[in-house]
Amino acid sequence: MTEAELRINKRVVIKVSQKGAYSGCYPSRVEDISPNRIVLAAPLKGQKTVPLEEGEVITVEYCGSSAVYSFTTRIVGTGKGHLPTITVESPQMIRRRQRRSFLRMKARIPVTLTPVSTGGNLSPPPIYQMETVDISGGGLMLKSPLPFPEGESLELEVSLPQRGVVEALGKVVRVEMKKGGSSPCYMLGIEFTVIKEAERQKIVSYVYELQRRMHKRRIY
Repeated sequence: MTEAELRINKRVVIKVSQKGAYSGCYPSRVEDISPNRIVLAAPLKGQKTVPLEEGEVITVEYCGSSAVYSFTTRIVGTGKGHLPTITVESPQMIRRRQRRSFLRMKARIPVTLTPVSTGGNLSPPPIYQMETVDISGGGLMLKSPLPFPEGESLELEVSLPQRGVVEALGKVVRVEMKKGGSSPCYMLGIEFTVIKEAERQKIVSYVYELQRRMHKRRIY
C-alpha cells in the first residue's frame, strides 16, 4: 500500500464550500472502503452534524509522510444513528502536494488546545492551556501533562506576540515522555493539517524574527 492510498481509520479533513455558515474545514476519518465508495465520519460543527446532502461536492485531504493528498468527490449517501456518516464516490484522481520545510525555533508561546470529535461523542470536549517548546510554519512542539494519542486531531489557538491569535487544525504525530521531575511530562509533536496561508505566514515571520534576534545577540 502506498501512502496515497486511503485505509480504514485514516484521519482526513473534509473541506466544504458554498454552504454558508457551514463552509469550512472539518476533521473526519475513514470508516469503510469498497471498490467504488468511501464511508467517512460525518463532520461536526461544534456538537452539531454538518447538514450535507446527496449530490453535494466536497474535497477530502489527508497527509502522507512526504506529501499532502486531496481529491474532489460527490456525496452519494448519508447515514444517521450513533455514528453519523457520509458516503462518497471513490476518487478518479488524487492530487499530490509536496510538503514544505520550515525553519523551526525554540519559543514559549501560549496555546489553547481542544481535541476534535469525529462523531459519536456529543459531550463538550475539554479545553487545555499549554505552552510551546518550539514552533515552525509546519507545526509545533508542546509540553503537556497528558499523553495524547498519535493521530489525534486538535483545534489550536496560538497566541503569537504582536501578531494576535493564529487558528489552525493539527494532528499529533509524535509523543515522547520526558523523564525526570515529580510529575509526568510529555512532548507532543503537532503538525498543522489545516491553516490559512496568511496565518501560516504570521508564524513564519515570527520564527524568522526570533532567528534575527538570536544572530544579533551572537554578534554583540
